[in-house]
Amino acid sequence: MDLLSQYQQEHPEAFQGQKQAPAGDEYGRAYTGTTALVIRISGGRIRDARQVMYVLFIAGAVIFSSIDIARAVKGLKNQVCLRNQ
Repeated sequence: MDLLSQYQQEHPEAFQGQKQAPAGDEYGRAYTGTTALVIRISGGRIRDARQVMYVLFIAGAVIFSSIDIARAVKGLKNQVCLRNQ
């Protein structure tokens, strides 16, 4: 008997299929496409719509603030270049 078949006999639960992510919330409402996508990408770390909204809000804040910072840095570079001419 090889090692894999021995482990399979001792731990059959390890070879059963994983549970699918829930298709909706506890009230039976279906998740939107974005919510389902974030839950799927997270690998189960994010479990409900409330957590998805927090993640999307934080991601949006980071993206928009980084764009704003990049524009500010670009503006400062332009001002310094104009002053040196």
